[in-house]
Amino acid sequence: MTYKDYITDAIALVTPWNLPDDELLKSIHEQAELMLGIDDYFIDTTSDYPYQIPLNLN
Repeated sequence: MTYKDYITDAIALVTPWNLPDDELLKSIHEQAELMLGIDDYFIDTTSDYPYQIPLNLN
């Protein structure tokens, strides 16, 4: 599975946390990485997210 495969599950897990928008996107990204098994020691993703995530939380 790829990073994109985990985005939907990460959104479902993170959105109930009621985070501010800037923290929400970062948390979704980090959750998807955790689910995929990506370790920040090997991949530096702090500057840009690999994909644009269209979110409509309304």
